[in-house]
Amino acid sequence: MKKCWLFLAPLCAMVLMAGCSTERDAEKAYTYLEKSASQEKGFNEQQKPIVEEEEREQMLYDKIMTLNMSQTEEVKTYAQEALEHIDAREKRMEKEKQSIDQAYVTFTKAVKYLNRVKNKKALPHAKKMIANMKARHDAFGDLYAAYKQSIALDRELFKMLMDKNLTKDALQKQLTKVNQTYHTIENHKDRFNVLTDAFNKEKNSFYEILNLKKED
Repeated sequence: MKKCWLFLAPLCAMVLMAGCSTERDAEKAYTYLEKSASQEKGFNEQQKPIVEEEEREQMLYDKIMTLNMSQTEEVKTYAQEALEHIDAREKRMEKEKQSIDQAYVTFTKAVKYLNRVKNKKALPHAKKMIANMKARHDAFGDLYAAYKQSIALDRELFKMLMDKNLTKDALQKQLTKVNQTYHTIENHKDRFNVLTDAFNKEKNSFYEILNLKKED
């Protein structure tokens, strides 16, 4: 059992350079784009605590593996503590999802304005932003589903460890399932981060062309 720490890339935020753009639609899009980025604050705030919960679970699992399974009370204590950390990160993951979904809904309000941008140099970046954000949200959906499955398997693992009659074969089969989900999560995480970086790059170019931005 080796955790894949869930560090995810955030959206970048900018400050409008008032009066510098002649594109009213672009400025309206800017308002929704920056509101969307702001709404992901809750998502960003959950990153470190989730990783900390994962690290504590790994530590408890490692402790259990140093014990003899006949040391049932110690095993049970560590396993129950691990289950509490699993519950905590599940709640934090739900908060992440709420933040991501809320931000995406706000982004969709910018789409009609992005599609109406008249500047021929900026429009391709607007189109790519739309495509990247849609793909990013889909990627997070895949990541969330895999993470939920992983949580269920982790929970099952620690409950199994409290069973003094647990066999090595049963434990190994469960660990294989757990590790497979970690691999899936890693793939979805990488895709999400790549799409986030791509979106931020297009957004930065879009703002620069239309003189819309001044970084915080």
